[in-house]
Amino acid sequence: MVEGWKQVSDLSRTLEIEILLYSQDGDARLSQLRRRSRQSLQLSKPLFKSLSSVQNPQGVAAFFPKRKWNWFDLGPHILYAHEIQDPGNLGTLLRTAESTGQFTLVTSPGCASCYGSKTVRASVGAALRLPLLERIPWTSLRSRGYRLWATTHLGGTSLFQARFRPPLAVLVGNEGNGLPSRILEEADHRLRIPMGFAEGSLNAAVAGSLALYEVFRREQGHE
Repeated sequence: MVEGWKQVSDLSRTLEIEILLYSQDGDARLSQLRRRSRQSLQLSKPLFKSLSSVQNPQGVAAFFPKRKWNWFDLGPHILYAHEIQDPGNLGTLLRTAESTGQFTLVTSPGCASCYGSKTVRASVGAALRLPLLERIPWTSLRSRGYRLWATTHLGGTSLFQARFRPPLAVLVGNEGNGLPSRILEEADHRLRIPMGFAEGSLNAAVAGSLALYEVFRREQGHE
């Protein structure tokens, strides 16, 4: 379920709407959305609000089909989200991965859903466009030949000095615990983001975004 005029309109340009829900007729934008929908239904304002996940709903929502992806859709650059719990963080990582134009996403078992309403909203629709796989053990990355770059705030190669060669996977850990020790021990590289304040740490979405854009910058030829 996707809510709001902009996200529904943007996604409907490339994906057919399965069911369109709205609470007020007469809006000029509705006619265009109806043409892109298999089915549409008007709801009373109280009923629409009871279904909405936002405090002040705009009165339009749509259900889109989930895309089906496989390993061949992912390519040589993967962001691996290990047990990320906050849908906002996961949505931000999805949005950033899509923005690079080269990263796709894989999530671990126990990670928040890429298709939850809060994740989709935070991703600005990237969750329905970006190739992704869910609930995949991290060991599957290695068995498919990806070099594992495990992000950590303790030790490891500085992000500014790392030399990235695809196929690679950047691994970002849980908000509270980071990556488990086994992953850090068995990864090909540990990746540390330099910080001026030695005792600090970064939000999971921020850390992942910085790492992705550094890989992107390097592959654009900017050393």
